[in-house]
Amino acid sequence: MADLDRFLDAVRYLTVGRPREAIEKVLIAGCGFCDECGALAEMFPSAVVTAIDILESNTRRTVAMTAEISDRVTAIQGNLAWLRKIAPGPYDLIVVRHPNLDEGTKNWRDSLKACIHELSAEGLMIISIYSLMEATTANQLVKAAGASLRVGSPYTSKPVALQGNDRYILAYGS
Repeated sequence: MADLDRFLDAVRYLTVGRPREAIEKVLIAGCGFCDECGALAEMFPSAVVTAIDILESNTRRTVAMTAEISDRVTAIQGNLAWLRKIAPGPYDLIVVRHPNLDEGTKNWRDSLKACIHELSAEGLMIISIYSLMEATTANQLVKAAGASLRVGSPYTSKPVALQGNDRYILAYGS
């Protein structure tokens, strides 16, 4: 849980100055276990949250975990590279936690590019990663897609857990 706390602390820091109600559309890209879904829906009470994963088992788990807020959460099984067709934006906040860039760089390149294209003009994309090598790869892919890294990394004062997945937190704007 410390990992999620660190990540959410970074989200709070990065959205300071924006009214919580101004974040109306959130995308969780490659949701995986999607433990952040309910927390983000709570943090942004006006937001509709869309969680997309290529694996159906992950989207089923997201639906089960968010049953009490199902009117605000949609889970879609699909490839993020086709984001414009399956869940078009613009999104005010896009979250990518723990992408496995080592195993699918081409797919993630296309997926991150699609996410950048669906980011609103004032939107924010936050990526959290375990390894420095993956953080470097993510930064290269997102910059190539036309986004700019926000200054201020690591955006949180919470310490890095020894075994944590949210070791590197990167934030981008279009």
